[in-house]
Amino acid sequence: MMRAAFFSVLVALFSCDQKRIIEEYKNIPNNSWAVGDTIRFPLSIIAPDTVNFYCNIRNNLDYPFSRIFIHYTLCDSSGRILGKAMKERYLFDAKTGEPLGQSGVGDVFDHQLFLQKMRVAKGSYQLKIAHKMRSDALSGILDVGVRVEKGGK
Repeated sequence: MMRAAFFSVLVALFSCDQKRIIEEYKNIPNNSWAVGDTIRFPLSIIAPDTVNFYCNIRNNLDYPFSRIFIHYTLCDSSGRILGKAMKERYLFDAKTGEPLGQSGVGDVFDHQLFLQKMRVAKGSYQLKIAHKMRSDALSGILDVGVRVEKGGK
């Protein structure tokens, strides 16, 4: 009985997000993202579609700046670059210092940065993400993730 109720809750939670194709996070050791630490996400697309690529950032109040700059590179299985750019996102209000983003538990906040929209074929891809801040290590970064979702026509 308890097992059936648990399964029902899981189905309800996961069925709510029908746009999601892939969502994965990588934990940042010691909550400190080193400047040379490029995070790689191998992605497997199982059907051709138009998709949106996002970078997800999870931080806490130890993050020392109001915003973050990241650089991403999206490659296909042959290594051909399909997209790359620098993106920025405010994690805290620049004037008040109030945290932005979706609040999870306590002092943890989630942010989503749109990277690009494109038509993809079935196959393997790789998304590489690195920070481009003037600090050797960014404290307060807990996880960096990727999300691929259906992007429509």
